[in-house]
Amino acid sequence: MRDAQRLATIVVERVLSGATLPAALESAVPRSADRRRALVQELCFGTLRHWGLLDALVRRLATKPIADPALHCLVAVAIYQLLQTRAPSFAVVDHAVNAAAMLTRPAAKALVNALLRRFLRERDALLEAVRADPVARWSHPKWWIDRVERELPDDWQNVLAAGNTHAPLTLRVNRRVSSRDECLSRFREAGIQAVAAGDKTVQWTVLSDERREPGRAAGKQSRTTVAFYSFRIQIFR
Repeated sequence: MRDAQRLATIVVERVLSGATLPAALESAVPRSADRRRALVQELCFGTLRHWGLLDALVRRLATKPIADPALHCLVAVAIYQLLQTRAPSFAVVDHAVNAAAMLTRPAAKALVNALLRRFLRERDALLEAVRADPVARWSHPKWWIDRVERELPDDWQNVLAAGNTHAPLTLRVNRRVSSRDECLSRFREAGIQAVAAGDKTVQWTVLSDERREPGRAAGKQSRTTVAFYSFRIQIFR
């Protein structure tokens, strides 16, 4: 997790400095690093999706602005994990503290530790305080919030909230080896909640913590199972 936090921090800082997310991600974690890239990508996407809230929380936690942008981004990445993932809080804090030393200097460990432990102690009060700011609440630029509210007065809050929602995992069935209905049936047998999404696709409505392949969720490794989860994944944001 420490390396994932460190790499995600580098990517987020580069994006905030003007780089595109795909370019920054590829530079920090090439596609060849499959497993590590998946976690780093999740941390980057999540942190940037909720940046308005996370940035406001970091600024409120620090008694004065954090001089090093990397430390600011690292604390934001860690708070994203504490808010939006099931990673144990002690592990998130511990790894972030160690990552701080790798990103900047050993003395930064104390600052990151203090900020994250304060967040854990005062979480509810801090969230309530920063959400008075519309940018923190909706994690969209103020000009966009104003425009959506002006043009969609009845639905503007739903539109802004949808922009911060994690897209469902949508799978396109390889119809040479299976069918949509067969896949849904096997999902049910494996205890996985999924629904049809068109005549060729299915959506998981609940993901396991490990986000394992459907066949492996049933504990099977047969040739048939391989065909069963031989899908082309489409992720929409």
